[in-house]
Amino acid sequence: QLLKTDGSKNLGWASDSGTWVKLSQTTNGTAVNDITFDSLDTSTYRAFKFIGGMQPETDAVQLRFRFRVGGSSLTTSKYDYGWMQTYPDNSHTAISANDQDHVWMFGDGGNQSREGYTFEMTIFPHVDGHASQIGNLVKWEGFRVDDGHAFRATNGAAFYDVDDTYVNGFILYPSSGRFDFHNHTLYGIKA
Repeated sequence: QLLKTDGSKNLGWASDSGTWVKLSQTTNGTAVNDITFDSLDTSTYRAFKFIGGMQPETDAVQLRFRFRVGGSSLTTSKYDYGWMQTYPDNSHTAISANDQDHVWMFGDGGNQSREGYTFEMTIFPHVDGHASQIGNLVKWEGFRVDDGHAFRATNGAAFYDVDDTYVNGFILYPSSGRFDFHNHTLYGIKA
Protein backbone atom coordinates (compact mmCIF):
# COMPACT_ATOMS: atom_id res chain seq x y z
CA GLN A 1 0.00 0.00 0.00
CA LEU A 2 0.97 3.61 -0.59
CA LEU A 3 0.28 6.74 1.41
CA LYS A 4 -1.14 9.42 -0.88
CA THR A 5 -3.16 12.61 -0.79
CA ASP A 6 -6.61 13.14 -2.29
CA GLY A 7 -5.62 16.60 -3.58
CA SER A 8 -7.15 18.36 -0.57
CA LYS A 9 -4.25 17.53 1.74
CA ASN A 10 -6.09 14.55 3.21
CA LEU A 11 -3.86 11.50 3.55
CA GLY A 12 -5.06 7.96 2.97
CA TRP A 13 -3.90 4.52 1.92
CA ALA A 14 -4.16 3.34 -1.66
CA SER A 15 -3.17 0.16 -3.46
CA ASP A 16 0.10 0.12 -5.35
CA SER A 17 -0.65 -0.58 -9.00
CA GLY A 18 2.84 -2.08 -9.38
CA THR A 19 4.41 -0.08 -12.20
CA TRP A 20 7.72 -1.86 -11.51
CA VAL A 21 7.40 -5.62 -11.10
CA LYS A 22 10.29 -7.84 -10.00
CA LEU A 23 10.58 -10.61 -12.60
CA SER A 24 13.78 -12.34 -11.51
CA GLN A 25 16.46 -12.12 -8.85
CA THR A 26 19.74 -13.98 -8.42
CA THR A 27 21.89 -13.53 -5.34
CA ASN A 28 25.26 -15.21 -4.87
CA GLY A 29 25.07 -16.73 -8.34
CA THR A 30 28.00 -18.98 -9.15
CA ALA A 31 29.76 -19.81 -12.42
CA VAL A 32 27.70 -19.40 -15.61
CA ASN A 33 28.65 -18.89 -19.25
CA ASP A 34 26.21 -16.00 -19.64
CA ILE A 35 23.17 -14.30 -18.15
CA THR A 36 20.19 -14.82 -20.45
CA PHE A 37 16.57 -13.72 -20.28
CA ASP A 38 14.10 -15.05 -22.86
CA SER A 39 10.33 -14.80 -23.40
CA LEU A 40 10.03 -11.36 -21.79
CA ASP A 41 6.40 -10.21 -21.86
CA THR A 42 6.54 -7.11 -24.06
CA SER A 43 2.74 -6.84 -24.14
CA THR A 44 2.58 -6.27 -20.37
CA TYR A 45 5.89 -4.43 -19.86
CA ARG A 46 7.02 -1.51 -22.01
CA ALA A 47 10.60 -1.59 -20.70
CA PHE A 48 12.86 -3.68 -18.51
CA LYS A 49 15.42 -2.63 -15.89
CA PHE A 50 18.40 -4.85 -15.05
CA ILE A 51 20.38 -3.97 -11.91
CA GLY A 52 23.36 -6.03 -10.90
CA GLY A 53 26.96 -7.01 -11.20
CA MET A 54 29.22 -9.81 -12.26
CA GLN A 55 32.83 -10.86 -12.03
CA PRO A 56 34.43 -12.65 -14.97
CA GLU A 57 36.40 -15.85 -14.61
CA THR A 58 39.05 -14.58 -17.06
CA ASP A 59 40.98 -11.42 -16.21
CA ALA A 60 40.71 -8.31 -18.40
CA VAL A 61 37.67 -9.19 -20.55
CA GLN A 62 34.92 -7.04 -22.07
CA LEU A 63 31.26 -7.24 -21.10
CA ARG A 64 29.03 -7.80 -24.14
CA PHE A 65 25.29 -7.67 -24.88
CA ARG A 66 22.94 -9.00 -27.56
CA PHE A 67 19.18 -8.90 -28.01
CA ARG A 68 17.30 -12.17 -28.41
CA VAL A 69 14.15 -13.25 -30.27
CA GLY A 70 12.44 -16.57 -29.66
CA GLY A 71 15.38 -17.96 -27.67
CA SER A 72 18.07 -17.05 -30.22
CA SER A 73 20.61 -14.24 -30.08
CA LEU A 74 20.53 -11.61 -32.81
CA THR A 75 24.02 -11.81 -34.32
CA THR A 76 23.57 -9.80 -37.53
CA SER A 77 26.06 -6.91 -37.64
CA LYS A 78 23.45 -4.23 -37.00
CA TYR A 79 24.29 -3.07 -33.47
CA ASP A 80 25.27 0.60 -33.13
CA TYR A 81 26.66 1.76 -29.77
CA GLY A 82 28.62 4.40 -27.95
CA TRP A 83 29.88 4.89 -24.41
CA MET A 84 32.04 7.17 -22.30
CA GLN A 85 34.47 6.08 -19.60
CA THR A 86 36.00 8.36 -16.99
CA TYR A 87 39.47 8.23 -15.45
CA PRO A 88 40.61 9.46 -12.01
CA ASP A 89 42.70 12.24 -13.60
CA ASN A 90 39.47 13.93 -14.88
CA SER A 91 39.98 12.68 -18.42
CA HIS A 92 37.76 10.27 -20.38
CA THR A 93 37.59 7.92 -23.33
CA ALA A 94 34.80 7.73 -25.89
CA ILE A 95 34.06 4.49 -27.73
CA SER A 96 31.54 4.09 -30.55
CA ALA A 97 30.89 1.71 -33.42
CA ASN A 98 28.28 0.94 -36.07
CA ASP A 99 27.25 -2.34 -37.66
CA GLN A 100 28.70 -4.68 -35.04
CA ASP A 101 27.51 -8.22 -34.19
CA HIS A 102 27.29 -7.37 -30.45
CA VAL A 103 27.31 -4.39 -28.09
CA TRP A 104 30.57 -3.76 -26.24
CA MET A 105 29.32 -2.36 -22.92
CA PHE A 106 32.40 -2.12 -20.69
CA GLY A 107 36.13 -2.30 -21.06
CA ASP A 108 38.32 -4.84 -19.33
CA GLY A 109 36.86 -6.08 -16.07
CA GLY A 110 39.08 -7.82 -13.57
CA ASN A 111 38.53 -11.20 -11.94
CA GLN A 112 39.90 -10.53 -8.44
CA SER A 113 38.01 -9.56 -5.29
CA ARG A 114 35.99 -6.32 -5.79
CA GLU A 115 36.71 -6.26 -9.55
CA GLY A 116 34.31 -6.80 -12.47
CA TYR A 117 31.20 -4.85 -13.55
CA THR A 118 28.34 -3.23 -11.61
CA PHE A 119 25.61 -1.36 -13.47
CA GLU A 120 21.98 -0.71 -14.23
CA MET A 121 20.58 -1.12 -17.71
CA THR A 122 17.25 -0.14 -19.29
CA ILE A 123 15.96 -2.17 -22.24
CA PHE A 124 13.25 -0.68 -24.47
CA PRO A 125 12.04 -3.22 -27.07
CA HIS A 126 10.24 -2.41 -30.32
CA VAL A 127 6.55 -3.32 -30.09
CA ASP A 128 3.89 -3.86 -32.73
CA GLY A 129 2.08 -0.70 -33.77
CA HIS A 130 5.00 1.63 -33.07
CA ALA A 131 7.16 3.27 -35.73
CA SER A 132 9.86 0.93 -37.06
CA GLN A 133 12.84 2.36 -35.16
CA ILE A 134 11.18 3.28 -31.88
CA GLY A 135 12.60 0.61 -29.68
CA ASN A 136 15.23 -2.10 -29.57
CA LEU A 137 17.49 0.16 -27.59
CA VAL A 138 19.48 -0.34 -24.44
CA LYS A 139 21.17 2.22 -22.20
CA TRP A 140 23.40 1.63 -19.20
CA GLU A 141 25.40 3.32 -16.51
CA GLY A 142 27.72 1.91 -13.93
CA PHE A 143 31.35 1.08 -13.44
CA ARG A 144 33.96 -1.55 -13.93
CA VAL A 145 37.05 -2.29 -11.90
CA ASP A 146 39.85 -3.63 -14.07
CA ASP A 147 42.64 -6.15 -13.54
CA GLY A 148 44.79 -3.43 -11.94
CA HIS A 149 41.95 -2.59 -9.52
CA ALA A 150 41.35 0.74 -11.33
CA PHE A 151 37.82 2.18 -11.15
CA ARG A 152 36.19 3.41 -14.40
CA ALA A 153 32.68 4.96 -14.45
CA THR A 154 30.84 4.28 -17.72
CA ASN A 155 27.59 5.25 -19.42
CA GLY A 156 26.40 4.24 -22.85
CA ALA A 157 23.59 3.47 -25.25
CA ALA A 158 22.99 1.15 -28.20
CA PHE A 159 20.31 -0.01 -30.56
CA TYR A 160 19.65 -2.79 -33.03
CA ASP A 161 19.29 -1.08 -36.41
CA VAL A 162 16.79 -3.38 -38.16
CA ASP A 163 13.16 -2.46 -38.87
CA ASP A 164 10.31 -4.40 -37.26
CA THR A 165 12.37 -6.81 -35.17
CA TYR A 166 10.41 -7.70 -32.02
CA VAL A 167 12.99 -8.58 -29.38
CA ASN A 168 11.83 -10.43 -26.28
CA GLY A 169 15.08 -11.24 -24.54
CA PHE A 170 18.74 -10.42 -24.05
CA ILE A 171 22.06 -11.98 -23.14
CA LEU A 172 25.07 -10.61 -21.24
CA TYR A 173 28.36 -12.45 -21.66
CA PRO A 174 32.12 -11.93 -21.25
CA SER A 175 34.31 -11.70 -24.35
CA SER A 176 36.22 -14.74 -23.07
CA GLY A 177 35.49 -17.38 -20.42
CA ARG A 178 32.45 -17.13 -18.18
CA PHE A 179 31.20 -15.31 -15.09
CA ASP A 180 32.49 -16.66 -11.78
CA PHE A 181 29.98 -14.68 -9.69
CA HIS A 182 26.84 -12.66 -10.43
CA ASN A 183 24.06 -10.89 -8.52
CA HIS A 184 21.20 -9.20 -10.34
CA THR A 185 17.51 -8.30 -10.42
CA LEU A 186 15.32 -7.82 -13.49
CA TYR A 187 12.22 -5.62 -13.31
CA GLY A 188 9.43 -5.22 -15.83
CA ILE A 189 8.17 -1.65 -16.17
CA LYS A 190 4.51 -1.29 -17.13
CA ALA A 191 3.46 1.40 -19.60
